[in-house]
Amino acid sequence: MAQPPEPDTLPLGPFRFGPAGVRIAGRPTVEAFAGPLRFALWCQKGAAWWIGDLLNDGDERFGEMFSQVCDGQISASLLQRYESVARRVPRENRRPNLSWSSHAAVARLPGVAQRRLLKKAEENGWNSSILSRRARAELARLKAAGESADDSSDGDEDEDRGPRAEPYFREDLEDDADSEPAPASDRAADPATPGVSG
Repeated sequence: MAQPPEPDTLPLGPFRFGPAGVRIAGRPTVEAFAGPLRFALWCQKGAAWWIGDLLNDGDERFGEMFSQVCDGQISASLLQRYESVARRVPRENRRPNLSWSSHAAVARLPGVAQRRLLKKAEENGWNSSILSRRARAELARLKAAGESADDSSDGDEDEDRGPRAEPYFREDLEDDADSEPAPASDRAADPATPGVSG
């Protein structure tokens, strides 16, 4: 007779995923490990987005009472960070091949600049550290030009239209350093997404 799952666990065949580890019953084959491992990696990659989107949508639907749902589950500052990045980087700007940390690096930029830098990061293999430096440079450029750098991305459509959007495309970030892929040591240094440069 199969035992019921332990509280706070998610059973996947002989694997029981809990908040602080996985228990494995019996001696599963290599093939049996593949699916649960892919599942765990997928969860790791998406969890910050899922939490942020749920917090934002829950706050919008239920107001202040929704904030009580996560009490004691995770630090309030981390929840606020997930919520803020998910709110500032709209779903249509997100690139699944980049880490959440890479998206956090561009969260304070306007949507057009987010998309441009995230695209370059993906094309050039930048990790979140490199992207963070590029985003800081873009913020400084916007402030020097007198443009609002933090009006980003609650999905405002008009940021893509009209003369306001034009300056974001004028800057030429295509210098020699940008066209070279990040050194392997930089790509490996971003733990946010194993095997994928951030």
